[in-house]
Amino acid sequence: MPAFETKDNSGVLFRNQYKEHDNQPDYRGKSTVDGAAYKIAAWVKTPKKGGDAFLSLAFTPDENETPESRKEKRMMDAPATVVLPTSPYPRNVGVGAVEELPF
Repeated sequence: MPAFETKDNSGVLFRNQYKEHDNQPDYRGKSTVDGAAYKIAAWVKTPKKGGDAFLSLAFTPDENETPESRKEKRMMDAPATVVLPTSPYPRNVGVGAVEELPF
């Protein structure tokens, strides 16, 4: 399943590429509801009496991913910010700028 981070109270489903048996879900995904992470499994069903196909969903808590672990992961993936001290010296020193140097 592709890496995808959901916003709170939303989710995403992807076609299950590894489905080998009818009891395995047709789609799998993740959702976040009120800050809690869930795994989603979805099966395409057709009514026994005929009619349009529909999705049957199952949600299970994702014990491996908590809001805190997602926040920590984002912090680890974020680029480090480097703050360089400001210098009183000009950065672009051309040939005519030698007279402007403070020493």
